[in-house]
Amino acid sequence: MRYIKPVQTTDLNLWMRISTAGLVEHQDDRLGIRSYVLTNQTTVALLLISLAVFAIFTFLFPDNTVIRTWTTLLSGCLAVGIGLNARGYFTFSQFLISTGLTVMLLSMTIHSKLHHPWLIHEGSYYNPRYFMIGLAFIPLVVFDIRQRLPLIFSVSINLLLLALYNPIHRAVGAAPEQIGLPVVDLNFVSVASTSAGFAIALGMVFLKRANFRYERRIEELLETTRQQNEELNSSIRYARRLQEAILSPVSPEETDGQLEVMLSPRDQLSGDFFFYYPNSGHPYLSVVDCTGHGVPGAFVSLMANKALHQSVRKHRDAGPAAVMLDVQRRFTREFMQHGGGYVHDGMDLMICRIHPESRLLAYSGARGIGFLITATGLVTLDTDRRSIGDGSFDSFTSFTQPYSAGDLLVLTSDGLQDQFGGKSNKKIGKRRLRSFLEELHGCNATEARRRIRLFVENWQGSTEQTDDICVAVYKLQ
Repeated sequence: MRYIKPVQTTDLNLWMRISTAGLVEHQDDRLGIRSYVLTNQTTVALLLISLAVFAIFTFLFPDNTVIRTWTTLLSGCLAVGIGLNARGYFTFSQFLISTGLTVMLLSMTIHSKLHHPWLIHEGSYYNPRYFMIGLAFIPLVVFDIRQRLPLIFSVSINLLLLALYNPIHRAVGAAPEQIGLPVVDLNFVSVASTSAGFAIALGMVFLKRANFRYERRIEELLETTRQQNEELNSSIRYARRLQEAILSPVSPEETDGQLEVMLSPRDQLSGDFFFYYPNSGHPYLSVVDCTGHGVPGAFVSLMANKALHQSVRKHRDAGPAAVMLDVQRRFTREFMQHGGGYVHDGMDLMICRIHPESRLLAYSGARGIGFLITATGLVTLDTDRRSIGDGSFDSFTSFTQPYSAGDLLVLTSDGLQDQFGGKSNKKIGKRRLRSFLEELHGCNATEARRRIRLFVENWQGSTEQTDDICVAVYKLQ
């Protein structure tokens, strides 16, 4: 017998290991990723704004080639920045949009005043300065608060250019009196605009620091949660190994290749399990579906497995119905003793005892699901419509079914027929399951298990697993 265990992987830190070109120079990957995202988003936003300005001026002022030329140049620079960003050179993009835009804006207004003075009037002479006030806080958007040197450098350059707006114009011959504009109060406008830019930058610094403290706290909480999840997952993985060791101790030599089992937990731990007891050539076989899945289902399955072993050893010659009743008593007594009262937990199962010399199958069920695949068709095994743990101590019904050599006994939990999938995202259902199982006649246990697994995988597709699935296939001799 081969026991097929599902392969499950859980990586809680995948988001922390995102690899982006050019981020290797940062010791803190999260800082690099955050800088990359902020730079890229800001560059794209500014590119869209520049394209909008270009479209507006083209429509409203078709003769103003200056603005269109500079917005075209600006859009090209930002597009290049986005390309460099994608290649990982986002440090260059950060300086491009944090200080380069201010330099470009100042150069544009000086060029306009020197070469197109007729486009400049008294009311618009200081318009570019308003934009420069807004650009003063761009570095505080794209740089992380921990990038102190580039942040201080960029903010200082922007404020310095804003403060020296008039001297720079005068040095290149673009002052109001040099181009013939009656503009007054130059010092007042300079002080006011520089103060506004400084106030905006200072306010952004306080906001960034406060935001940084909150982010650090959130990161600490996330790290604590990650560690707790890792400890929990480690415990669950160890519990799974223990559960597998306890619930599947059958070796291939005991069954001579006649038994194959497919067990696929919905979570890492399973509430479904199979049970096999050799019983001196008259083996007992069962598939058990306990209440719940995951950790609760695993606890119930351990209790159920213990009860089954004790009952079979005590009543192995009395037959499946006697075993079922003894399991009912043990199970209920265990919950009453340790639960402090009646607990609505239990299990559905089918217990079969195989008699090879007479080729007779004796079985009893508590809402269990079982099939006998014969040359003449599919036989559905009868079952009582009650579960173990329902509080009743009435006897279970004993059934018998003759079989022929080569027939397949298939026991399954309801997770198989209840699995959603297909084109309409519906359950496999009893009818579709029966139709599929009929095609398995003539297969050995290994081939039957393989085809059942492929059937479930193809039906499920990308749909999440609905419940634990356990299927046992036994080739009768």
